[in-house]
Amino acid sequence: MKKKILLASPDTLLADALAFALENNDAYNFEVSKAEYEDLFEIRSLIGSAFDVIVVCVKLQFGGAVQILKEIVRTNRKKKFVFIFDGWGADAAEFVNSAGGAAIITGKADIKDFFGALFAVINGERFVKVGSSPDKPGDGDILRHESVLISSLTNRERGILYLVARGLTNKEISRKLVISEKTVKNHVSSCLKKLEVSDRTKAAVIAWEEGLPQIPEEFFENPSSLFVP
Repeated sequence: MKKKILLASPDTLLADALAFALENNDAYNFEVSKAEYEDLFEIRSLIGSAFDVIVVCVKLQFGGAVQILKEIVRTNRKKKFVFIFDGWGADAAEFVNSAGGAAIITGKADIKDFFGALFAVINGERFVKVGSSPDKPGDGDILRHESVLISSLTNRERGILYLVARGLTNKEISRKLVISEKTVKNHVSSCLKKLEVSDRTKAAVIAWEEGLPQIPEEFFENPSSLFVP
């Protein structure tokens, strides 16, 4: 069965090279689409249900890159991702520990590593190659407890938490989203329960620890887009 691959990269040369390798392999029948982007805000609009795997080439100089990537993974949990980082550092290492079953390699990896990462996610396995050898499938899947909890929130709840962590009161959230204050209160209560905390301050601390409020608000097309179930 043909696998549909999206190559999202700010570097057309890299995308062209990967597309050539995919279209000339013997193991799978790939249908490749390429998309150039200028900043990570555009990635969400590129992700569609038609693609089996999304390959994202990441330049870490983008502001809030890791936080944006974490949110992309959270809101597309059924998608399969391969992330190719152009560099490595503490931010990228943090992302490895929160990306669940995504495959992660650096731009210095060779084409064999790329295919290893791609086949791993196709088969529902994890693949990380940032040094001399890749992690075995499944290595590193034990995430911080808080990461697991925040990922359990629905898109709507995570959006509410985003605004709570930004310091908005229930009344302010209600006005911003044009929903009733009671509805906001119910969502906040659900967040607290899922995050296993007793008040909104502790919930905000978890949100900040996970980098959610560091995502620029313009990343979201409009405030209400946070609240699609």
